[in-house]
Amino acid sequence: MRPVGIRQQTWRLDIVSGGGVGGGATPNAEYAGPYAGFHLTENHGGVAYTGKVAMFRWYVADPIRFERSIRWTIEHGHANNFENDYTSVAYWYQAEPHKPFPPLPPARERLPRMPDAYFRAREQLLALADRLGAFNRFAPAERERLRDLRRQAHRLFQQGKFDEVLATLDAHAREVARLERRS
Repeated sequence: MRPVGIRQQTWRLDIVSGGGVGGGATPNAEYAGPYAGFHLTENHGGVAYTGKVAMFRWYVADPIRFERSIRWTIEHGHANNFENDYTSVAYWYQAEPHKPFPPLPPARERLPRMPDAYFRAREQLLALADRLGAFNRFAPAERERLRDLRRQAHRLFQQGKFDEVLATLDAHAREVARLERRS
């Protein structure tokens, strides 16, 4: 068997630049080549390299062969330090005959079982990504303080501390309100 290709989507929550599978840094505009490309790049809130990005990579000229199993990981930034929301699909050639695949459970049973705080925290983080450009009017030190709060919220989210994420985002909102009153 061998992988044919992958399709990856990323919601870049709060980063400066991103990585791409087999393509180096994520571009700021769509492009397509014969074996790789980015068919979606968004810039949320007017901030470059934030928002959704989707890419494809086909392993036609450089196949990766395997017999029984393969482990494929996705780097989350060059030092595994990006706190983004990744999804991917892998395609492969399947030799016949093969054992039947087990039936998939109903879609509802395949969803992650997450507490309500997870969904509230995720929604607030995504909404905040849409507003990043609005913070450019603040002084550099103030923007850095807001960025630190967002990074802290993302780290807590990755650790599954969703109530703490909500508290950190509340602190972020209070800080934004304080800065807006001052200006």
